[in-house]
Amino acid sequence: SAIEYVNDEGGGTVLIRAGTYTITTPIILYSNITIIGEGIGQTIIDGSGITAGDAVIEAQGDSFFLGGTIAINNGSSAVVGTATNFVECGASGTDTLEAGDRIAIGNLFYTVATVTNNTNLTISETFRGSNVTAYSAFAAITKKNIFVRDIQLKGSTSVTGNIRSFAVENLRIEDCFIHTGNIGIQTLYCINVGINNNFSFGHE
Repeated sequence: SAIEYVNDEGGGTVLIRAGTYTITTPIILYSNITIIGEGIGQTIIDGSGITAGDAVIEAQGDSFFLGGTIAINNGSSAVVGTATNFVECGASGTDTLEAGDRIAIGNLFYTVATVTNNTNLTISETFRGSNVTAYSAFAAITKKNIFVRDIQLKGSTSVTGNIRSFAVENLRIEDCFIHTGNIGIQTLYCINVGINNNFSFGHE
């Protein structure tokens, strides 16, 4: 597809010409991808036949659990794990948490600064909030710089969302018409999100 081609080239813009496009599988977006239609009344993506639980457009970073639990105190940048695997993480134990990756603490992502061993790491930001103990954290390698504009999306009540994003940095959704569906735009653990001048009908 055009999106796969642009992704292989390191990113770019995909123009979707005017017309109605019926799809049965989600459109997957990657880092540094922009998709632009020719207007909300012109470029229509009909995803009402997509499998229940999926979304019409999906942009998701890669996440992996760290095992065990973590603790961090207010005003500190030191994360201490109990039975965690910061160095040998993921389902297969072959992933390694590295500087620049993100770790989820509570409802926010924090940037990993250093990883000392399987049970000790630091974050770049000072943690602000109530002391955290025995928290089951996960980490993510985020997708970055995704832009969706000038498109009409049609879902159904069984579709999880028209646009669903997880662990994305720098996400922009502008001048789109979200028509029907269970959830219009869903962003989870995303950073620097702009949702501007969109219209919706028939969804939460």
